[in-house]
Amino acid sequence: NHKDDKKGLHDVYENYFHEDIGSSVRFLDTSNTCYQCHGLGGARIISHLDKHRRFMQFVKDHKTKRILNHLEQNVLKGLFCLKTLAQMVLLVLFCMALMHPYTRQVRGEGTEILNILDLGPFHASVKAHIRKVIKNPNLLLSSSPDSYKLATLDGLPWSDSKAWSECVKLLLTLPDIKPLLLAGLTCTLSGWEHFTAEFEEGGLINQATSSEHEMAFMPLTNYANEGLLGMWCRFSRESLSSTVSHFTDRTMLHWNNTQQFMNTHLNIPQDEMFLRQEARRPDESGIEKKCQEELNAHKQMVVDGKRKCKEWFTYFSYSLATSHMYSQII
Repeated sequence: NHKDDKKGLHDVYENYFHEDIGSSVRFLDTSNTCYQCHGLGGARIISHLDKHRRFMQFVKDHKTKRILNHLEQNVLKGLFCLKTLAQMVLLVLFCMALMHPYTRQVRGEGTEILNILDLGPFHASVKAHIRKVIKNPNLLLSSSPDSYKLATLDGLPWSDSKAWSECVKLLLTLPDIKPLLLAGLTCTLSGWEHFTAEFEEGGLINQATSSEHEMAFMPLTNYANEGLLGMWCRFSRESLSSTVSHFTDRTMLHWNNTQQFMNTHLNIPQDEMFLRQEARRPDESGIEKKCQEELNAHKQMVVDGKRKCKEWFTYFSYSLATSHMYSQII
């Protein structure tokens, strides 16, 4: 991924992984401030680790000189580095155990009317859970199928069962897992205590009355401040299989009061059937899918050609060296 959409391997990555993962597989925007994108990105890599390793080799073979740049070389090295993988595995487990349940509480359905000033008890439960895992790291490192009951903040199943199972497999091969986990959780707890100090007993928020909380109401998220670009970013994250045209259609439906027009003038079942057929026509045509398949086939052809050239070059070099040695002997 790259912070500049004109650089990096965005489309190449998406097309390469489309068949294995399905729908849209755009990698997480780790270059910008997007909550939990690093944890979700790590889960994607861990779930398809071998595929990502082959992808980097594919990128290398597709280049004219078949040489990765410095950044790409570091990515490839990281995919084989046990220390890097250990950090990634623990980040994924931590996110699924703590951050994903936390997000469900503050960004789930019905949270729009909640006041962030009333989250003191919930923040206290988060810190208590971190202390519990610090006291017994095996809660997070257990390979038991029902380990989520004690490992996750809300006791619900792991948000990504495939990523969890792959993490468990890797834990057996990674060094110094417990010390690394304890160090990370200790720093995390320190951060939570620092940023929630006002919610503690005796803090400014804790001392305020219920009426004062209502007067200073603050939503749990900043969705209300997001513009059209923010709407698109959120839509693309939540609707991975949708396209820009889908987003445009939905936005125009809302902004142009199209629904009101439909309710007034389109009152018979045939109208609704016609609209559904027309809306599905572009998707059913498979134009975008065919385009992606053609791009993938062309890239694979280029890679195969370069690999074949390398094989011939290696064979020719070997033959030339052998002939030279033979002539020296004669």
